Amino acid sequence: ETLSQIVDLIRPGGQIGIFMLQGPPGDAPPGAEAASASELGRTLTKLNLTFTARDYTSQNAEFHRRNWQAAVDLREDFEAEGNGFIAASLIREAEEEFLPAIEAGKMTRYLYHVTL
Repeated sequence: ETLSQIVDLIRPGGQIGIFMLQGPPGDAPPGAEAASASELGRTLTKLNLTFTARDYTSQNAEFHRRNWQAAVDLREDFEAEGNGFIAASLIREAEEEFLPAIEAGKMTRYLYHVTL
């Protein structure tokens, strides 16, 4: 419903960009087919919207690797400021959530480009 309302506000010929972090649907293959099979892809199709999807999963993984390394490298500085919980949270998120999910193929990130 929200997407339909947004579309109503865009002029003909306008564009919408949506970054979506999501798990691949079922046994969908990687790439554009997985993006099309996702909940967002199915919703865009249901609204008769033309879109392309670009896979940014590897860039997302690299971001989390760099974020993890920065938190590890700066942990003592965070702790000296009384903000050790920030470094600990960034490290935990990367090690326990984001990187394992991405590496297991359970988390993807796509940029959906919709042209009206």
